[in-house]
Amino acid sequence: EHKDEVEVLDKNGKKILVSTHLMQLERRFGDKMVRVHRSYLVNPFFLKETNQNSALSVTGEIFPISRRMRKNLNI
Repeated sequence: EHKDEVEVLDKNGKKILVSTHLMQLERRFGDKMVRVHRSYLVNPFFLKETNQNSALSVTGEIFPISRRMRKNLNI
């Protein structure tokens, strides 16, 4: 099985490459992580600010929010 390399940011903003599928991480972390885009899974606890189109993390990273996934953040 071919696995993708997924870039994971820790709470300090350090980037870690993990060989897995995003969907597997989504299943593993359950309610602790929220899918905001087909390419992004975030921990809402570490979001500083959100709007209709993007989310800003406490480390300063900006993540896009797709129209389809907005409901996951209740915005």
